[in-house]
Amino acid sequence: MLIDYATIFRYLLVCLLLMSLWGCKKEHAKDNDRVTTYPVSEADSTGVVFRGFVMEKDIPLISELGFVWSENPNPDINDAYHVSALKPEAGGEFSIKVSSGIKKNVTYYVRAYAILNGQFLYSNPQSFEGKGSSGPRINRLIPYRGTWGDTLQIVGTNYSTESSQVEVYLEELPLPVLSAGPDTIKCLIPDSFNKKAAKVVLTVNGQTTQFSAFYLTPPRIDSLSDYQGRAGERIRIYGDYFSPVRENNLVKVNDKNAAISSNGTTYLEIELPVDNYSSRKPLTVEVAGNVAASELNFELLVYLTRMPDFPGKPRFDATGVVTGNKAYIGTGRAGSGGEVYSYGDIWEYDLVSGAWKPKTNYPEGAANSLSSFTLNGKIYMGTGVNMRYYSNNYYEYDPLGNSWKQIANFPSIPRVETQSFVIGEKAYVGGGFGDSRYLSDYYSYTPETNSWERIADMPAKEYVRQASFVLNGKFYIGTGLNSFGHYTNEFWVYDPLSDKWSRAPDFPGELRQNAIGFSIKGKGYIYGGHQDHHGVPDIWEFSPETGEWTKKENIVSKAHWLNAFFIANDKAYIITGAYNTPYSSFSIFSGSGEFWIFEP
Repeated sequence: MLIDYATIFRYLLVCLLLMSLWGCKKEHAKDNDRVTTYPVSEADSTGVVFRGFVMEKDIPLISELGFVWSENPNPDINDAYHVSALKPEAGGEFSIKVSSGIKKNVTYYVRAYAILNGQFLYSNPQSFEGKGSSGPRINRLIPYRGTWGDTLQIVGTNYSTESSQVEVYLEELPLPVLSAGPDTIKCLIPDSFNKKAAKVVLTVNGQTTQFSAFYLTPPRIDSLSDYQGRAGERIRIYGDYFSPVRENNLVKVNDKNAAISSNGTTYLEIELPVDNYSSRKPLTVEVAGNVAASELNFELLVYLTRMPDFPGKPRFDATGVVTGNKAYIGTGRAGSGGEVYSYGDIWEYDLVSGAWKPKTNYPEGAANSLSSFTLNGKIYMGTGVNMRYYSNNYYEYDPLGNSWKQIANFPSIPRVETQSFVIGEKAYVGGGFGDSRYLSDYYSYTPETNSWERIADMPAKEYVRQASFVLNGKFYIGTGLNSFGHYTNEFWVYDPLSDKWSRAPDFPGELRQNAIGFSIKGKGYIYGGHQDHHGVPDIWEFSPETGEWTKKENIVSKAHWLNAFFIANDKAYIITGAYNTPYSSFSIFSGSGEFWIFEP
């Protein structure tokens, strides 16, 4: 009998195929039996309760279980909302209330799932009609004010335990979600956050709620690496809560934007901006609308340089002169109104080494409001007021011998607040206040004959506390106050060759008295002054060729008037001076020891 092996082979193949299909069907049924979803019977406007079952013997092997739901009839973990539930301790039943992401009058399908030995097992789906849900609710933020890199905890109710189904925004800025729980969501404040305050927008399972605001901690300035500098120089600002994103920090120096060269949350390195005038005011850092200011003023300098303070006592109404590479500052006073303290000390300043040295005191002792000049290497000081009376005495000081001698007295009424200048080989002194009146008489002094000679009186009579300078062999004088308490902007010029006075272009700046004047490189300058004891902090430049006045600089020192000064090396050395201190119902003057160089 012949055996049909081909037929037998085909028969066996069909049997194996049928057995395979039967085994797969049995295994699928077994999976569905191991995870079960109960029909949904607890749905209302607050949400829905899902209930399910797993075989008790599988519980130890389950790493996670929960429910997935969507409008898709066969939802799975990849395309549906899902929520995890606590594993049952016994009995196999588990449930969870879902209070977010359920829309009203929408048909959903839900399946329980379990992860067993790393594999997903799903139940058969159950359909239900949504009746709405309460949605997430934010109760508070911890912290409500913070900074970049902080963990923000959003505490509330009706949250999801699935981070992937939670979205958090600070208005339009998404926040990385670190973790999610039924009542707390943790997220990270990113470096890019740049608002003073922003609403917290939370979406859970597609349902959104908002909370009033999260506030960014304002920046704080603790110190600066330097408190003065010039355009192009770099300084560091130390503090906290500066933005890690460089362009989100706005640094201003004298209201000018400063470029940031490097930064961190605790420092900013900036390049000082270009400005037309010097300034003295707090430096500011703005982050997201919050502004921090330095406690101390920053001095952005243009034509000014700060020097170490004068070593003598602070004062104003002192006098200053220079001969060779040595300058001499001395006398002066401090206080006004109730008490006045005058000084008679003289100090020598070495222009090369920058060293100060005390010298022999002024012969009349404590005095102020002196006039002074230098001729032939000798220093002359006189007039002014000592502790007893107005003076018309004059003295010559020999720097080499550190000695004083009296010369011919000023040949007119003893006075204070005189003007003095040198043109050629002669010195000139005049004006001022004495004998209870304002004076306009002027005199020239010749050291070779130790004699004074009267010159033409100034036509603008009864003016005092003016500023003056010499240009091209002529004497310019203006500003000040008259006997009626009226300010003037008139300027006059005296030509010693013709012994005549004439009008010069009026001063266009703010009216003032007790300013100082000097000339550098063929230009005249008016520095400071005050109006009714309020300092006028500016410097004006006069060009004799055009007759024009131009504002040149701002004064950044606190002392604005009655400064001592001298000119050397095309620079003005401005030392001491007065500033106003409010006190009770009137004002008193305070003396300064500040030392500045003006170099236009």
